[in-house]
This record gives sequence, C-alpha cells and structure tokens, in this order.
Amino acid sequence: MRIMTKPSYREILRSKLQEKADRNRRYSLRAFAKDLGVSPALLSQVLSGKRGMSETMARDVARKLKLNAVQQDYFCDLVAADHAKSDTKKTQAQERLKNYDRTKIKQLGLEYFVRIHEWHHYAILECTGLKDFQPSTSWLAKKLNIEEVKIRIAVERLEEIGLLKITPEGKWLDTHAHVQIRLDAEATKLALKQYALLGMESLATAPMTKRENSAFVMSVDSKRIEEAKKVLTDFNQSFIEQFNASEDEKDAVFVLATQFFPVTT
Repeated sequence: MRIMTKPSYREILRSKLQEKADRNRRYSLRAFAKDLGVSPALLSQVLSGKRGMSETMARDVARKLKLNAVQQDYFCDLVAADHAKSDTKKTQAQERLKNYDRTKIKQLGLEYFVRIHEWHHYAILECTGLKDFQPSTSWLAKKLNIEEVKIRIAVERLEEIGLLKITPEGKWLDTHAHVQIRLDAEATKLALKQYALLGMESLATAPMTKRENSAFVMSVDSKRIEEAKKVLTDFNQSFIEQFNASEDEKDAVFVLATQFFPVTT
C-alpha cells in the first residue's frame, strides 16, 4: 500500500503554520489563529478534522494566507469538495480541481509525500514504543527538543494518513509498519539532508558513549557500485532487525544513517 497524496486544504494550513513556526520558534497555533481571524479552538478543530469550513470562511482564510487569486480559488475548491452543502456543488468543485495548472499552485505547501519524511514524524512513531512514553504533544516536544506546534501538526498529519492511530481510550498506536512508503526524489533529498544535519548536531550534543561516527575515503572499482550498495542495504536491514527488536525494553530513539558517495568526477 502506498501513501496517497490527495490534495488537502488542511495540509495547506498545516504547511503554512509550520513555515511560520520554522521562522519563529515562539510562533503558536494561537498566533496563527489570530492571523487568520478565527478562534484557536475553531482552528484546532479544523486542523484535526473535527470541523470543516464554510465557503465564506474558506475565502476569508485564503485571503489572510495571502494567496494569489488562483491559489485562493484552489483552496476554496478543496474546501467545497469536502464540505459544500449539496452533492452537486461538491462534484463541481471536484471537477474544477482536476483542471488547475499544478505549476501555479505547487508553492502552496509541500504535499504529504515530502512533509511526512521530515525526521520528527518517524521519531514520534518510534517514541510510542518507549517504556516511558506519554501520549502528550508536550511530552514529545520535550523529548525531541522541538516546538510543540510542530509536534501537533505532525501528529495530525500522521493520524490523517493512517500512520498513527489514537484509540478512544487515548492510546497511541504506531501503524506505519503496515504501510509501504515510497519516496520520490525530492522527498529523499530533503530527508537525507535532515539526517545529515542531525548527525552534525550530534557531534556537539551527544556524548561519545552514545554515538558512533566514522568515515572512510577509498578508491573503488565503479563497476561494483551496485554490489556495494546491496552490502550496505543488507547491513542496514540486519542492524535494524537486531537492535529494533520488539521484545526489547526501549528507552531511547536513535538514527542510523549510512552514506556512500563519490568525491571524484
């Protein structure tokens, strides 16, 4: 099964919120709600899927997001496709969505297949298996040392596409093992850049006793590159199977990142 990248007005809102939070660590859902002219409670319900938007609200929000005319129409059609009062209007909106020029709306925000591969999404899923896990965005923000607003956005995203299930009793279940996730080139590059930066940060923040960093420069026969890549893939799989065993009592989340690349042209 592949994660579907169905256009979502909620994902546009989440991406805009995350962009602002990336620029300002103190930016919050409350601040975003104020910018959009809605209450924080209402915005929270919209983002979590508990409530939709009216046509008037969608148009007003689109303007306050400072979208251009085409982007505003696209945003409103996404809302109408889900929440229009009549089936006829929903169908009309769905048909209009098929005809938009993707080059004019792509800057609205990265799709699921890109955003979902930001490192903290997988870290959240892995945290659910820790022995001291607490089903709380504030606990996760402290554990992963990132802003709580980003955790909330990620949890909503994970839940919406089925990688995380929160039961009526409040239990969080990591379900991503049942979903095959295929990366495209853009998502792969963004994810690997993030892991490279995390590795660099670990040199200054993690003690030697809790990390292993090594690098080797070697000359190779380029005809054996595919063979070398398979050896690394097999090693990664073996390492994960040995140290990510379900019966272990887990108390920390680590990153395993391997690199093998040319430095000659």
